[in-house]
Amino acid sequence: MNKWIILIAITFMLTGCNEKSAPNASKPTATAIPKETTSVTPAPTAPSAEPIPVTSELLDTNKLPNTFGFANNEGNRIITVASQQEQTDQEGNVSGELKEQLTKAIGEQGQILTIRYVKHQARSEKDNGRQAAHNFDNLEGDLYEVIEGTAVANDSYYLINETSFNLNSLIKINPSEPQEPQTAIADKISKSKNRAITHSWLLATTDKNQQIFLVQFERQEDQMLASLVLYDGVQMVFMDYPATYDANSTWRVDDQGEVIPEMFSFLFAAASSDGIVIAVKWMGAEGENITVLKQSGQRFVETSIESGRYLSPI
Repeated sequence: MNKWIILIAITFMLTGCNEKSAPNASKPTATAIPKETTSVTPAPTAPSAEPIPVTSELLDTNKLPNTFGFANNEGNRIITVASQQEQTDQEGNVSGELKEQLTKAIGEQGQILTIRYVKHQARSEKDNGRQAAHNFDNLEGDLYEVIEGTAVANDSYYLINETSFNLNSLIKINPSEPQEPQTAIADKISKSKNRAITHSWLLATTDKNQQIFLVQFERQEDQMLASLVLYDGVQMVFMDYPATYDANSTWRVDDQGEVIPEMFSFLFAAASSDGIVIAVKWMGAEGENITVLKQSGQRFVETSIESGRYLSPI
C-alpha cells in the first residue's frame, strides 16, 4: 500500500515540472483591452481662445493709394504718371510725405519689386507727350529706384506701401494661351446674360482654381456688350462693358468693333472681405487704361483706383 502511494506522488511531481518548463506549450491567449476601451470616442479639440483674424490675409481697398508708374528700358527705375485722385497731380507728382512711403511696386501677374524714392524729375523740352520708356528721361514725375528685382521695360506698375497693402492677400494669376471655354461654361455665361456669344476666350487662371474669361456678346441693334467673367466652378462674377456700336471705335479707338485677348492683362489679384480684387489693364491703339475692380456679389465694380498712359505711336 505504501508503495502505491509513493508512485502516485512521484507522478504528480513530474507532471508539474513539465508544464512550467515547456516554453512552446499551447495556451489560450487573452487580448489585452485597455481601461476605458477603444470604443470610446475622443473628445473634440477645443478651438483656440484667440483665433487668428480672417482679415489678416485680406486687402482693404479703402486704404490703397492711387499711385501708378512705368519702368525705363533698363528696368532699374520707375516714374510716376498722372492718376485720378488728389494723391498725384496732373503731372503725376505724388503728394506730401506719401512719395517716400512707397516701398513696393506690383507689376503684371503680381511681380513685386522693392523701390526707393530718388527725386522729382522735371519735364524737359524734348518731351513728346508719350508716357513710354523711350521718353522716360523727358517726362515730369517722381523717380523711384528699383533696389530689389528688375522691372520689365516699359511695363506699368502699381506703387504701394506695405502697411496699406497686405501682400499676403495676393492671389497668383497665371496667364493662359487664349482658348475657347468649355461648352458647358460658355452656355452658362450666355444664359446668365440671356444673350448669344460672338467670341469668348479663357485669359488666365488663379491659384484659387478660378478662371478669367473675356466674352463678346452678340450685337443687338446698336447695343454692344463685352464682359470679363471670373468663374470658380460655382459662381460667376461679371465686369460688364456695354457700348454703342461703331464700326471703327466701339470700346476703344480703332478697335474695329471688337475686343480681343491681346487687349487685356492683369497687374494683380487679391482677396478682400467682399471677394476678389483685380487690377485690369486694357490696352488700346493709343494707350492703356488700368482699373482696380472689386467684387460685389456676382458683379465687379470699379474703384477710384485707376490710371492710364498715352502711348500713341509717333
